[in-house]
Amino acid sequence: MSQGTAFAHNLFGGHVKIQPDLWARQTPFLAVHSTAGAGMHPSPCGDDRYFHNLFLHPVDLAAQIDPLALPTTGAGNVYAPGSKPFARDASPLVLAAAPTLNLAIKPKGALLTLNLNSDVTGGQSRAIVTSELLGSAAISGQRFENPDESALSLERDYFGKPRDPAALMPGPFQTLPLVSARISPKWSLRDDASGARWWHGVGGSKLPGP
Repeated sequence: MSQGTAFAHNLFGGHVKIQPDLWARQTPFLAVHSTAGAGMHPSPCGDDRYFHNLFLHPVDLAAQIDPLALPTTGAGNVYAPGSKPFARDASPLVLAAAPTLNLAIKPKGALLTLNLNSDVTGGQSRAIVTSELLGSAAISGQRFENPDESALSLERDYFGKPRDPAALMPGPFQTLPLVSARISPKWSLRDDASGARWWHGVGGSKLPGP
């Protein structure tokens, strides 16, 4: 129930559900990098951007995005077998083989193993995602930029590795089609007052222990 968003170099591991606003409500939008109100406007869905994402579960974005009031654009997305890309995805790639994904919590951190089992370039040419590529949101008129108002450029991947413009990979990792790496800070295993064991992470997060 929103619009004017951007999704770039994400890994979607499950279902995608887009819920249109059915009430035509007036919703406030804010001034750039501020909590000050800049105006009120209805909330038609759409005006979103999807660039270079990985959808590892079959999704039907055509049925969910194409009917929206505001046009959604994108390019360079890669989809699991059986997916239906949305109409304005300029260069979708639907994989022939199902990818494999595993996430395990270990004493030294969360370990992610991903194998796309396919060539994810598909002969595609992907551009670095920048403020210029994303443009500005239709309703607020605000551009996509860094918090200091400098131009956005997603030149590095999740691990800080430079993205190669000549072989730009979709998703968070430049090392596709195979990734096996620790993706979170170290978790510690501790007992609580009742004797139950928990993995404790940053920000107070915890998961049941062995």
